[in-house]
Formats: sequence, C-alpha cells, structure tokens
Amino acid sequence: MKILITEEQYKTLTKDDCIASENIKKIYEELDDAASGAATKEPEFVTAVKKIKTAQEYNELNSYISCKGKGNIFQMKFNTLDELILDEFDPEDEDDFLWLMMIDKHFIDVVGLFKNFSTVQVANKKNNTSLTGIDAQVYEAAINKGWSEKAALMLIAQFRHETGDYTSNVFKCNNNLGGMVFIKNNPLIKSRGRIKPPNELSKNGCKRKYPFKNYPDACFDPGNGKCVDDDFYAHYESIEDSIKDKLGRYFEFTKNGVTPDMLKQAESVNVYATLLKKRNYYTDTAANYASNMNAKLKKMGLTV
Repeated sequence: MKILITEEQYKTLTKDDCIASENIKKIYEELDDAASGAATKEPEFVTAVKKIKTAQEYNELNSYISCKGKGNIFQMKFNTLDELILDEFDPEDEDDFLWLMMIDKHFIDVVGLFKNFSTVQVANKKNNTSLTGIDAQVYEAAINKGWSEKAALMLIAQFRHETGDYTSNVFKCNNNLGGMVFIKNNPLIKSRGRIKPPNELSKNGCKRKYPFKNYPDACFDPGNGKCVDDDFYAHYESIEDSIKDKLGRYFEFTKNGVTPDMLKQAESVNVYATLLKKRNYYTDTAANYASNMNAKLKKMGLTV
C-alpha cells in the first residue's frame, strides 16, 4: 500500500484539546499505533475498532479522530475504513453481523455483506426461540437503532405488557404499541385515534361523544368538541410506523439523568424497569413493572 505522508508529518498532527471518554481515548491510541509506521497493521486496527460496543461510542470515536486531525490519515493508510472493516469481518459469523448492524446498518444495506443473515434469524438461533410478526418487527427495529440483543428483547416484553400481548383497544384501534399521544405535524402519525380514558382527559370539559368503550366501536370517538390533541392517542397507518415513532420520539432523549444509551444497553429487566421508572414513564412500582415484563419473556420462552 502506498504511503502518502511521512512518519514525521504524521506525528505532528496530534492535538491535545480533544475531549473523549477514557475508553475512547484508549481505543484511539491503539488505532493510532496501528496507523503509525511504514507498515500498516490492519488486524490490530480492526481489533481496536471492535472494542466499540455501541453506536454512540462509535460516533464518539469518529468525532475524536476528526478532532485529532487523523481522519484523513487513517483513510490514506487503510484506503477506507469501511472497506478495511468489511475485509476483516467474517460473513458467516453471527457476532460480526450483529456488531455491524449495531454500528451502522449501511454495512448490510449498501455493501450487501452477510446476505444469509437477518437480525431476527440470528436472535432466534441464539435465544432458541422464534420471533415472528410484531415481535420480530420490534426486535429488528431496535437492533437497527443501536439496542443490544438483551435490551431489544426487553423492549418486546415492555410492548407486550403495555398492550396485553397486542390485544388492547388502543393497539387494535390505532396500531399504537406504546400509548403514544397524538401530535400534529408528525409524518408517522396518520390522525387522531382512540380518545383517552375519562380520568386522563384534559380538564377543559372534554368528554366522549359516544358510550362505546370497546373495539371496534370506540376506535374513533371525536369527543364532544371541547377536546384537544392531547386527549387522543396517535393513530398509525401501520405497526411499523408506530414502532418508529416510539423509538424515535421517546427513546432518543435524556430525561431525569437517564440517557437513551442506558436503556439501549440495559443488562437486566430490573435495571431496565428502574430506568423507565426514573424517567417517570409509568406509575406502577418498578418491582411490579419488572415482574410483568419477566412474565412476558417467560411466556415467550426467553430469559435475559
């Protein structure tokens, strides 16, 4: 491989004012060592990259590399990082597949590596289960958003708990998996959906127009004319849109000190339920919520 700059030029590019976690700095040093010198060290470079465990860490590393002024140098040394990483990954290895899906889905979509795999197929094999239908949709969407395998299964358990195994009126009426409320100008939401229960309606006189309480009669009660958008659940054209909205609208911001990555990388149901409770996501106790999630996982034959 042709070297485009000298070793002396390479060493002068280091900056001291870049900010990153200690783990990212350590990984960067390993990358820097693999990139220095006349001989390139492709295996060492990839080994260092694979120490990244989340998409957030991957983005932090890229930012740190850019701040250090080494991005172009790494590209010169190793042609392109994408091609290098793909050259060192095994298309028959399930762990490599899931790592690349977690880091950046374009490796799968654009490059076409791992043609024989899907996230759901791998999960089914690893967990000795058979995720199908809505469970499979939730799992794959979560993995594509950087959720760990464990946390993606917990998300399925959460949705199953909240919808009564996908039988609740809110779900059946609106394709609404997580009790998401209607908001305007959201391209994923088709319209106002089922009106909320009386105890959750706004205090400006909003009431149901019709007496119907169950599916399908109560699906599109318009209210008595005094209701506002917040009095209605969101109605989605598809379950896929509901999943996208839930993951994007709720799980991509920090609340009460709980970051998205803390949820996406939760190691146990108890931890996950506690983090949701800290975000004021539900009114039940964390112990009860975790117990209900575990019951759903057990029903599916899963443990996390």
